[in-house]
Amino acid sequence: MYWIINKNIEFWPESKRLTSVNNPALGVTLTAPASHCLTLLLEAAPDLVSQQVFFKKVWEDEGILVPANTLYQNISIIRRGLRDVGETDETLVVTVPRKGFHINASVDVEKCQKQALNAGPTLDPEVPAQDVEPDFTASADSVNVIPTTDKKTYLTRVSTFIVMALALLAGFQLTHYIWHFHNETPFFSDYALVAQENGCNFYIKDENHTSDDRFNRYKSLVINSGLNCKRYPYVYFSLPQISPTFIAFICRKSYMVKDSAGCVTLSFRGLTHE
Repeated sequence: MYWIINKNIEFWPESKRLTSVNNPALGVTLTAPASHCLTLLLEAAPDLVSQQVFFKKVWEDEGILVPANTLYQNISIIRRGLRDVGETDETLVVTVPRKGFHINASVDVEKCQKQALNAGPTLDPEVPAQDVEPDFTASADSVNVIPTTDKKTYLTRVSTFIVMALALLAGFQLTHYIWHFHNETPFFSDYALVAQENGCNFYIKDENHTSDDRFNRYKSLVINSGLNCKRYPYVYFSLPQISPTFIAFICRKSYMVKDSAGCVTLSFRGLTHE
């Protein structure tokens, strides 16, 4: 199942991808929470999805409690992803203060099902009976000998069907390769592994700040939050300069290797900067 938004963008929840309809090479992979939030919005469109529904279905069902700022962060990821694949409607996702979010009623939302691939060409039902190869298990007296010219015609048709089937298979494999293995930049491609502690791997954008006290301070915040490094061993964050809020993405798998990395967010507020 996938969605078509404004006849311009395809959203595939299974792979968490947004793709341009007119330019399939233009695509963005969302984080797992952002993908889940977008799915809830599209399923309810154009009705409102309350903040409580987001918190329960995206985080609480996974045993995680997050602040309201985490929800707003993931809505921002959705909006940025839509812009990156060509959506120009800035009001596509509407914010209703202190209540929730919804898809603008003017947005065309279409839910589609994956089409099953054709199993392959079948013999033409109009082929005359004499063109079909006889059953050689019948008795010799009941077998009608096929003229040489008809045998050639039959073999030609069979060869044509085989070539068509091979061409269909090759086309499918090529499409599958382009779709799944085209060159794309991972969401955290500009993050570098800078520290490992208690089984957690810490990634930040600028590894030159690894000696900065801010890095050690934010790393301690993550560790002291009660994070289970065995369950979420991959931690991604940037070093805020003046913001009172610090957000870290924690993932079950490396986002550099898996699109389905199982990421959630940790948010810390009320920070002070010296």
